[in-house]
Amino acid sequence: MIKTIFTKYSILLLFINIMVIISFSNFSTYGVNKTVGWAYDITDLNFINGIKFSISIVIFLVGYGVIFILNRKTVFSISVLHFLILIISILFEKHNLTIVNLFLFIISMGLFVINLLKSYK
Repeated sequence: MIKTIFTKYSILLLFINIMVIISFSNFSTYGVNKTVGWAYDITDLNFINGIKFSISIVIFLVGYGVIFILNRKTVFSISVLHFLILIISILFEKHNLTIVNLFLFIISMGLFVINLLKSYK
C-alpha cells in the first residue's frame, strides 16, 4: 500500500507537503499599516526563500502531475527520499537557516529530476 502511494500517487504526497507548508510555515503578510513607500523590501532572505520554495513546489506539482497523467510510476526509494527532504526543508524554513535550505533545495531538485528520468510504466 505504501509502495503504491510513493510510486504511483506521488502527487498526493506533494499535496500533503503543501498542506504542511500552509499550516506550519511563516509565510504571512507583513508591514500591514506600516508606511513603507511604493516598493517591497526584497533583500530579506525569508522573502527570497519563500519565492524559491514556491516555485519549486509548482515545478514538482507539474512534474508529478504529468507522471500521474501518463500513468507512470516513480522509483520507491527516490520518492521516499524526496518526500523526506521536502519535510526536512519545511522544518528548517522555520529556523531561517538559509545555507541549509539552499543545500536541501539543490538536493531536492536533483532527486526530482532523477525521479522524472527514472519513471517507468
